[in-house]
Amino acid sequence: MSMARDLARLFQPNSVAVIGASSSSAKISYCCVESLVEGGFGDRIYPVSPHSSEILGLRVYPSVASIPYDVDMAIVAVAAGLVPSVLEECAREGIKGAVIITSGFKELGTEWGAKLQGDIVDIANRARISIIGPNTMGVVNPHQHLNATFLPSFKDVTPGHIAVITQSGGVCSFMLHSAINENVGISLAASLGNRANVDFADAIEYLGDHPQTRTIAVHIEGVDNPRLVVDSASRLVCRKPVVAYKPWGAIPAKAAFSHTGSLAGRHEAYEAAFRQAGVVTAQDTTELMDVAKALALQPPAQGNRVAVLSLQAGPGMIAASACHRCGLALADPSRQVKDSLTTLAVSPSFSYNPIDLAGAFTRSGADHSLWLEILELVLSDECVDAGLLSALYHRLDRPFIESVASLVGQRGLAKPLVVCRDSPLGAARAEIAMLEENGVPVYPTPDRAVRAVAGLVRYGSVIERMK
Repeated sequence: MSMARDLARLFQPNSVAVIGASSSSAKISYCCVESLVEGGFGDRIYPVSPHSSEILGLRVYPSVASIPYDVDMAIVAVAAGLVPSVLEECAREGIKGAVIITSGFKELGTEWGAKLQGDIVDIANRARISIIGPNTMGVVNPHQHLNATFLPSFKDVTPGHIAVITQSGGVCSFMLHSAINENVGISLAASLGNRANVDFADAIEYLGDHPQTRTIAVHIEGVDNPRLVVDSASRLVCRKPVVAYKPWGAIPAKAAFSHTGSLAGRHEAYEAAFRQAGVVTAQDTTELMDVAKALALQPPAQGNRVAVLSLQAGPGMIAASACHRCGLALADPSRQVKDSLTTLAVSPSFSYNPIDLAGAFTRSGADHSLWLEILELVLSDECVDAGLLSALYHRLDRPFIESVASLVGQRGLAKPLVVCRDSPLGAARAEIAMLEENGVPVYPTPDRAVRAVAGLVRYGSVIERMK
C-alpha cells in the first residue's frame, strides 16, 4: 500500500470526531453527527465546535485538543480555507484518518483551489494522515455501524459482502440507496472525491485483505495514474473479483474535470487496461451492482453455455434473447438429459432450452418436486455451464422457491444459478432474502438476471486466463 497508510483508521475506526459540528439541523455538519448517532456507532462520537455545548445528547468539545480520548478518524466539515489548520491540529493530536466533506479545492479548476488541495496533501503526508476526499460523501461500514457521511438514511444499509468504491459522492449515494431498496448487503462503501492521498489503488489493495469483502464494485471517472489501479486490481482478481464501471461517451471535458478534479481519460484505454488486469467491466451502475452481487454469492461459470428454466414461457424467451445479446450460448443438453426431460414432459412439443417448467411439465396445479428434480438434472449436465431460473411472483410458487433455497443451502448445485423473481413491492422480500442468504442472487427482470450470469461467465474466463 502506498506510503504504508493505515486505512483501517478510515474504514474501521474505533472513535470519530466531527470537526465543525453544528447544532443547527439545517447544516451538513449536524447531519454528520446525526448519521453517526442514528447508525448506532455508539458513544465514541466527539463533536467539535466552539459554539455549542451539546448536539443530539453528545458533549461538544471546543477543540480537538480538548478531547480526552484517542481519536482514530476526524470528519472535517469546515470552510475550505480552514481545512489546513484543522489538519495541523489533527496532526498534533495523533489523528491518522480524515474524511474531508468540504468542497472548494482542485475540483474548482482554479489555481487557488489546486494550491489549497496541495497544502492539505503536504500536511497529511508529513503527519501520515490518510484522507478520504476532499469533496466527498464519506465512508460507510455497516458491519461496524459506521456511517461517516452526511446522509443519515444510510443507517438502513444491510451488512454484506460487496465493497463499493466510487469517485462521486452522488453516485455512491444512489448506489447505496438502491442497495437498501433491493436488500443488497454492503461490506464497505466510500466515495473518494478528489483523492487527495487515498486513491483507487490504495482502496483496492486494502480491500484485498478485508475479511467481510468478497467482491469490489468500482465507479471510476478518471485517475492521474491508471497503471497503479490496474496493477493493484491484477494482483487481487484471482482472490476477489473487481467489477468496474467507467462512464463514457460525449462527456464535455470541462464537466469531467470539474466534478472531482480529475481528467476523465479515454474510455477505450481504460477498457483495454481493465481487460488486461482481469477486471470485469459493467455498462452502467445497475449492472455494476448486479454483477458484483452475483460474484459475491456464486462461483464463476466455467463456460458460456446457459440453461434457462422458466415457470412462464414469455419471460423465458426474453431471457433467451438477452443471452444472445450478451454473447452467451443457450446450452444444448446432452442426449441423456434430453431423454430424461422427454420422459418427464406432458407436452409432446417442448423446447429443451428455454425450458417451460409449468407449461411442459405440469398436468394440473404446481408440481414443485418435479420442477426441483428438473432443475437439478439440467444443472448436473456436462453440457451446461450456468443456470437461470425465471419464476415470476405467485404465492402458489412460494414452496418451490423455498425448496430451491433449501437445496442450494444444504447441498448446493453443480453449476452457478441466478434467479429472476419479480413481485409487487415487498411481497416476495422474505423468499428473496431466503434465496440470497443461501447464496442464490435474485433479480427483478430477465435482462438483469442474464447480465448477472454474463458477469459470472466473464469472471470465469478471467480465472482461466490468469491461472
